[in-house]
Amino acid sequence: MRIIAITLSPITPSLSLRIYTQLGFTEDQFRVLRWEDTKWGGLKAGQVMSEPKPVFARIETEVEEEAQTSSKAAKGGKKARRKGLVEA
Repeated sequence: MRIIAITLSPITPSLSLRIYTQLGFTEDQFRVLRWEDTKWGGLKAGQVMSEPKPVFARIETEVEEEAQTSSKAAKGGKKARRKGLVEA
């Protein structure tokens, strides 16, 4: 995740900063990163991580909730029809 955060930093700096700080690094350390910092082994053993949080906010809409409800109802209807079948 550290290497991904560094490589994505030119494109998504705020996302990369959130990932990097969750790995236990400071914002000052993030600001001075170079491509050479993408070498394997940059995360030392015993590094104290911060409390994990989602890096993306979850967006739910009413349309998604209705679709989930209708799909559950459709699945339930199929099961009910299958129960009514009699094997010969």
